[in-house]
Amino acid sequence: MINLPYWLPALIIGSVIQWLIVRSATRSALRAHERERETFRVDQGQQQV
Repeated sequence: MINLPYWLPALIIGSVIQWLIVRSATRSALRAHERERETFRVDQGQQQV
């Protein structure tokens, strides 16, 4: 049986958790940016497409 280092599972799990956090933050920021653009369009009196 292969002996893996103890830190390897922690590294993999930590990387997955970090990826999920970054992905969630990025999607949230993009949604906020899109809402801001829509609000700006309405304030300018332009029609939304």
